[in-house]
Amino acid sequence: MKVKIGNKIYDSNDEPIMIILDKQDMEYISDMPKHYTKYCSYPETGYTKDEIREFMKQKEGE
Repeated sequence: MKVKIGNKIYDSNDEPIMIILDKQDMEYISDMPKHYTKYCSYPETGYTKDEIREFMKQKEGE
């Protein structure tokens, strides 16, 4: 599992990672199609959908 926070990616192969989900997160994740491999949680204000899509892009090899 990998987690991206800001511009840094953390890999559970390198260090322990814990994600704390609230009820809404659990509902969103349970409704995701199987082929989706990313979920992003972000503030309701301050970001456009395009900014979030850009944030969710991974660099090649990651």
